[in-house]
Amino acid sequence: MAALSDFEVRGCTHPRQLPRFVLALLFCLALAPIFAAVAAIWTAFLLLPLLILAVWLSRETLFAVFKGNAILVSPLNYPRIDSLTQELKETLGVSREVYVFVFEQGSFNAFLMRLFFKRAVFLNSEILETGVSDDEVRWLVGRFIGYLRAQQRSGPAGWLIRTTQLLGFTSPLTLPYDRAMVYTGDRLALAAIGGDISTAASAMQKLLVGRQLGYSVNPVGLVEQHRRVKGSIFAFWARLASAFPHMTARYVDLIVFAQQRYPEQFERFQAANPGLATDIRYLSSEYSSAADFAKGLAIYGGLILLVLAALGFDAVVYGRLLRNLDRPAETNAIAANAIDTNTLAPPTDTNATAPVVQPAGAANAAQDAADAAARAAEQETANATSAPPASDQPSEPSDQPPADTQGQPATSDSQIPQSDRSSAPPN
Repeated sequence: MAALSDFEVRGCTHPRQLPRFVLALLFCLALAPIFAAVAAIWTAFLLLPLLILAVWLSRETLFAVFKGNAILVSPLNYPRIDSLTQELKETLGVSREVYVFVFEQGSFNAFLMRLFFKRAVFLNSEILETGVSDDEVRWLVGRFIGYLRAQQRSGPAGWLIRTTQLLGFTSPLTLPYDRAMVYTGDRLALAAIGGDISTAASAMQKLLVGRQLGYSVNPVGLVEQHRRVKGSIFAFWARLASAFPHMTARYVDLIVFAQQRYPEQFERFQAANPGLATDIRYLSSEYSSAADFAKGLAIYGGLILLVLAALGFDAVVYGRLLRNLDRPAETNAIAANAIDTNTLAPPTDTNATAPVVQPAGAANAAQDAADAAARAAEQETANATSAPPASDQPSEPSDQPPADTQGQPATSDSQIPQSDRSSAPPN
């Protein structure tokens, strides 16, 4: 089959891939200054080169484990799968090396793994057993190569988005772009098998219930089952943190894409499955009503408000924590200043008695007691200075004049006034 042109690749691109790419890119550009600061710090401390080296070593080691424990598809082992892979790479325009491993597991499944610069597709052994056609294998492998083709078209901006996803908390705003690329990979794989929707639907049914029961799934019932999921708020929360859409959503989206892009193939599929919903295009992921748009806007608006509230709460708590941490520092500074003041103050006399400050009531009582003691002392002094009482015995005459009670000599005649001398009795 001839390689798909760029026009055909754009025709297979999911309609919501571009707006979701713009949303994820704008969100990542808003965080670009943070990434620049982190990159500068890591570069300054040589952490980023060490981290890259550690990731490279771990991925190469894991790749060696797969090569040592699984079968690597090559022209010698499973040449049919190898030729299909090379054919799909040429058809979808993917130039990078894609390794395909086959390992033993009972489930019908496949997955893509990034191993640093390498990309590897892992096929369960169940896929290679009988009952699986070549076109089914083409579609199973082609959806991964188509995903790589969609990723390749994003260029450096896509690398920025994938780097931002490493932070973890950006998932609600970047994973929708990943889910859109998964839809695009499914569509490119369908284009690689010529739009054979019957084959692609059969492969998806085997992915859901296994190789032996895939034929028993009724596409009409699967479409009606998706109708119950479409627009559910719980289904939205279920896929919010996932990089993959729901399998029923991918199933319906692929049928609607075939209806638009490959009408002849769709008519054969519809004829083989009578009762298929006529309004199936309204169930696809690319269709959204005004109510769905308002619901999504309200949900994403609520998420943004929740993030802003969390950031505000963290800022308040962080501010309070800083203030609480500063208080001990201020207390220590005040204590240090007090110590410095006491050290610089002049020495005081330790023998000096500091005045005792007493309450007002105690001071009045002490004053009253002092006054009473003073009056008692005056009374005793007055009693001591008064003359002694007369005695019944006559006193002995003495040549010395009598002394008064104060120890002073008695008053002489010369000191008696003239008026009193005449009245003095004769000797």
